[in-house]
Amino acid sequence: MSANQPICKTCGVLWVDHMGIQGTCAENAKLRKERDAARREVCRLMSMFNAENSVEIAASRSWDCFKE
Repeated sequence: MSANQPICKTCGVLWVDHMGIQGTCAENAKLRKERDAARREVCRLMSMFNAENSVEIAASRSWDCFKE
């Protein structure tokens, strides 16, 4: 990368390679969906092996995976 190539001040990516705000937002939404699916899986496993405390454990992590 040469010194005269402009970069995004938010993410540091070269403007030539930049996805733009919509691309970034779409990627964040995809990652959030994957994270939420992983949290639901953890909650499901917690409820199988530790049913008494699984709701409290999820709440202590600020997860709402038991809400539908």
